[in-house]
Amino acid sequence: MIRCEICGEEKNLNYFKARELMIGFRDEFKYFECKNCGCIQILEIPQNFQKYYDTDYYSFEIPKNNSIRNYLKKKRALFYLDNKSIVGYLLSKIFNSPQLINWVKVSGISFNSSILDIGSGSGKLLMDFYNIGFNNLLGIDPFIKNEIIYNENLLIKKKSVFEVDGKFDFIMMHHSLEHMQNHFEIMKKIKSLMHVNSILLIRIPIASEAWQKYGENWVSLDAPRHFVVHSQKSFEMLSKESGFNIFYFNYDSIGYQFWASEQYKLNIPYKSRNSYRMNPNKSIFNKNQIAEFEKMAQNLNEINRGDQACFYLKMI
Repeated sequence: MIRCEICGEEKNLNYFKARELMIGFRDEFKYFECKNCGCIQILEIPQNFQKYYDTDYYSFEIPKNNSIRNYLKKKRALFYLDNKSIVGYLLSKIFNSPQLINWVKVSGISFNSSILDIGSGSGKLLMDFYNIGFNNLLGIDPFIKNEIIYNENLLIKKKSVFEVDGKFDFIMMHHSLEHMQNHFEIMKKIKSLMHVNSILLIRIPIASEAWQKYGENWVSLDAPRHFVVHSQKSFEMLSKESGFNIFYFNYDSIGYQFWASEQYKLNIPYKSRNSYRMNPNKSIFNKNQIAEFEKMAQNLNEINRGDQACFYLKMI
């Protein structure tokens, strides 16, 4: 019997098919949406799963070491963390606060906090943390080719979360949970890696406005790489039943939810030569349309209807 992994619903399930349109294979995969909690789940994971993670999959790219750029990014970030400088001030007039500053401020972590990034890919985000002064960083990802040792303070290991031991002050999952099955088991394992006052940050796609608008063409279904795509309701259920309290959340979706989904409707893969991502000048959109998509995304974020969100959790 097919049942929802989150709420256990067996009858009120809406079945549909979604195509692989990031790389452009166009293979079809069966999914269902649980009408009780809103969670979307794949029916069967393909046996040749690795086929759908091509060699230039974005999270596996090794971050480039640009010392000048890193210096400027550090000065900008530290300025927003109240470490004022003339360089930081000038950069703040040109660039907004980087996203990781919000994560640091809400979580209350310090430069000495131990940080674990689950599904880190090659460690680009952790490198950003390192470049502004964090010095106890570990990333894990079972799909990277080999372990990556940037230095003694920044390691990326080829492991799943179930192969990790120890305790961490701050655990992050940036768009990795949706690539995994058995969410209750994952949350239980994560809980074992946390101190009493540790913070868990989870960023995920959310089945909301864009899902209702585009259905099987919604880009964040990302078939078959995404196994479980939550609604806000289903994620709240998962968190509570796993012994966590969501103490803060914000929606952080971008215009990508619109232009990429519009492309999918027209059978244009994300990585095709006329995709906006690959070649803006040959895409079906102009700059004004892209700007409007970004504005639409911001408006949806303000009313908690964007297609991705950031949740901060503590153990109950």
